[in-house]
Amino acid sequence: MGPGLIVTTVANLRLRPSHKSELLTQSLLGEEISIVKSRSLWSQVICRKDDYCGWMEDGSFVPCTMVELQTFHQDSKRVNFLQADFLEKATKQSQILLQLVMGCRLRILGSVGNYFEVCTPSKERGFVAKTAFNEFLPSPPRERLQSIAFACLGIHYLWGGSTPKGLDCSGFVQLVMRECGINLPRDAQEQSEHGIKISNIAKFQFGDLLFFGSVAGKKTRVAHVALCLGDGMYVHASSFVRIHSLHATNPLFNGYRRKTLLFARRLGDQFLK
Repeated sequence: MGPGLIVTTVANLRLRPSHKSELLTQSLLGEEISIVKSRSLWSQVICRKDDYCGWMEDGSFVPCTMVELQTFHQDSKRVNFLQADFLEKATKQSQILLQLVMGCRLRILGSVGNYFEVCTPSKERGFVAKTAFNEFLPSPPRERLQSIAFACLGIHYLWGGSTPKGLDCSGFVQLVMRECGINLPRDAQEQSEHGIKISNIAKFQFGDLLFFGSVAGKKTRVAHVALCLGDGMYVHASSFVRIHSLHATNPLFNGYRRKTLLFARRLGDQFLK
């Protein structure tokens, strides 16, 4: 039916057109979708960032023309802080209209002191601190990965969650890697097909993706993914984003994860520098 833009901070994509249906993934304010078909108060859409298809409430997005889409992208900026406030006025004491998260996009209308006047795809106007849009300072990929992953520590686990408001294991890995310039599929099973396979635990290195699951005959089922921090340590979303160890002598050892460890995948050597 055509393109659309997300108008809520976080929009849920579900398996079926019902709030009771499984949460597949999430899209963020200003992200692009393709509208496939509509049914009552729901529409089947494709999230363009990872080509996930599912059902979304109609109030979560607005249809737009290709010209409107291009104009929004040309004039918009991306929120680069984990969380930021969308304010009614250009002052810290102002009423908060929306709570933004990393990845939200807003159209920039002007500048007022330390704030940008901004507009959502649904034409709602407000103000956001300029610092929320600051680009990451040039830094080694290793430091960037660690700073982003550690900033997520404590965020609660949410099945289908892919934003700082709630993360599942593959959503956490996808978010961190995307902020480091690496685009990964949404699901752990698909993520496990990227990069060089490493089976020897002694060769796991910082930045590797660790995969957990089970093997039945010739079939491997990946059920969980984590980011390797080196020395047997890893960070992952399990109940909440936390750090565990693969070594039994470490107080952070997780026996279940060690028993279900399958292999690692290395996406390159950029995180070793």
